[in-house]
This record gives sequence, structure tokens and C-alpha cells, in this order.
Amino acid sequence: MTSSWATHLVVAVAAFLAGRLSALGVGITEPLADVAADVLPHLVAAPAGHGDVEVTTTTASVQTDARGEIHNFKLGGARFNVLVTRAASRRSGDVHRHVQYDAIFSGRVAVTSREGGRDVRREYGAGDFIALPAHTPHLFEFLNHTVMAEWWEHVSNRGEPFEARYYTPYRQRISAAMLRGGRRRGPPR
Repeated sequence: MTSSWATHLVVAVAAFLAGRLSALGVGITEPLADVAADVLPHLVAAPAGHGDVEVTTTTASVQTDARGEIHNFKLGGARFNVLVTRAASRRSGDVHRHVQYDAIFSGRVAVTSREGGRDVRREYGAGDFIALPAHTPHLFEFLNHTVMAEWWEHVSNRGEPFEARYYTPYRQRISAAMLRGGRRRGPPR
């Protein structure tokens, strides 16, 4: 086993254990309202520190991993992320209290969201704007190198912190893609 495989294995086991504990109520402080009944049993607390990044109006923080970069910053009191993501990568797999807005600057992305008890997949490209409803699980699959921005209704404008729960069916797809090194196997999901 190479050290990169060992690292991936440790991350996968930690995520699994965190999901098991949060399914028992550990780490979840308040339930999300208005979440569909078929979604609720699959929600787990995000790992400690998820969304906790130093963001100010004068400096941006940057998070980097095998998928690319996320630049976090504030503008006019609102928090924004600019994502630079490699092809075949997946991100998100979460649910939150606020509407999420996304603007695609370049590239192409497929967004799967859980709607009415089924997964709905839509594709977007450069110049497209996306509004993901609150309390809706969503997954981004980057079809080619993509640059996009994301922000959330009311987060920071009202002083409300960003809070998310992971939707395990989508998070499992992200973990599987990261273990494969982002390479797609079979038809896109």
C-alpha cells in the first residue's frame, strides 16, 4: 500500500466514523427544517471545521486538494468562494439552510440534486447561473476544467454562520472519485 493509498484509506475511515457518530446525533446541534423525508435519514454532520475558514474583506484564504482550489473571500459583507476545479472531480454533496447561488465563468459542470424523491441531473456551462434551493442535497461533477463562484443567501449578510450537513449518498460518490484520483469509470452519475 502506497502512502497516498494509506492517506486516502485513513480519510475514508475517518469520514465513515464521523458519519456513523453523527447519525447517532453526535455533532448535530439542531435539525434542518424542511428537509425531504427520504433525505433526512442520510444526513450526517459535516466534519469539524467544515466551512470554518478565515475569510476577511482584505485577504482570501485558499484551500487546495487533488481537485483544485477554493478561494474564500468576503465582498460587501457576503462570503464568496471561487472554485477552480479539475475535470472529473466532484464537490459538495451537502445540504444547508440557505439558497446557494453559483455562476459558471468557464468550463462545464453537471449538478445532481435530490428533488421529489429522485436524483435530477442538469448540465451547465460558461455564463450559466444556478440557484439551488435551501434544504436540497446537491453534487457537482466537473466535466472539464471549470472556474465558478458560489455564495449563499443571507450568510454573512445577517451574521449567520455557514452550516451544512453531508448527504451520504452524494458524499460516497465524492469519496469514490477521490480514491480513483478523479478518473471517471463508467457512465457519469
